[in-house]
Amino acid sequence: MRNFVITYPNHHTYRKQAELFYQDLLALGFAPRSARTKYHSLLDFFCRLEKQGIAETKAIKTEHLQSYFDHLKQRPNKVNGNPIKLQSCLNQIRAIGQFFDGLQQKAEILENPASALKLPRPVKNRQSTRQVLEQEEIKVIYEVAETKRERAMLALAYGCGLRVSELVAVDLKDIRFREKILIVPKGKGNKRRVVPLSRGTVEDISSYFYEHRPFFIDPSHPTPAFMLHDRGGRMKKYTWNKRFKALVERTENLDLQAKKPTMHHLRHSIATHLIEQGVKVEQVREFLGHAHIETTEIYTHIGRRQLKNMRR
Repeated sequence: MRNFVITYPNHHTYRKQAELFYQDLLALGFAPRSARTKYHSLLDFFCRLEKQGIAETKAIKTEHLQSYFDHLKQRPNKVNGNPIKLQSCLNQIRAIGQFFDGLQQKAEILENPASALKLPRPVKNRQSTRQVLEQEEIKVIYEVAETKRERAMLALAYGCGLRVSELVAVDLKDIRFREKILIVPKGKGNKRRVVPLSRGTVEDISSYFYEHRPFFIDPSHPTPAFMLHDRGGRMKKYTWNKRFKALVERTENLDLQAKKPTMHHLRHSIATHLIEQGVKVEQVREFLGHAHIETTEIYTHIGRRQLKNMRR
């Protein structure tokens, strides 16, 4: 929900740039609703600049963005009159920063004025939303995997840290056994990334590919999908979660079952385990495909919390 009434800048250039920004977001794969939210944030910023007598983007500096951020923090929420939540303010500023990123990539400006901003972190502790399985629990799940397909599922979800939408979308061409990499052509935000494959991951997915997948192929309905269901089609999100739930139940581990883990919890788990093993946060960020380092840093807090619990 928007925290301000949409107004449009009078300056033609501002209106045109905001519209181009919206079209660029759609071209990058952002959902229309998300693109509109970012578009409206930019419009609101432009309107405030006009009131300050600033009529072109080249004149916008970091202090203008900082002033706008301070203004957002003081502006009342249109629903209840309370101050706008810090996370909402940050989202609006990041949308504006994304606009300037685009201008910089097009060589229309030399530097992004948002890059020098010093923004606070949200007060809300997001780590509670990250359900993480212990390494021993992951081991137990692997031990009850009875088929090569089940082990390949775990290898992609845990070993590669893929989102569920990315798991569903994996095609044959995306996995390169010789180079030991997996290509995610369109991750979140339509971003491409390269995921390195460990030796164990390569063994599990290659074993499925060469020895098990051929039995599921339907010659009358060929598909580029890597993971196939029993009838030879691409495994959908429902099937992934259903099969993982069956694995968890098969462990007969009541503590594990009480957590009600899903496929996405494996992604949270590998992130935390990598950081616990000393992998740098920036490397984990690239591995997961996070847009912001702050998102990855959440897992450092989870790792410390689990370590404290183990010592009690």
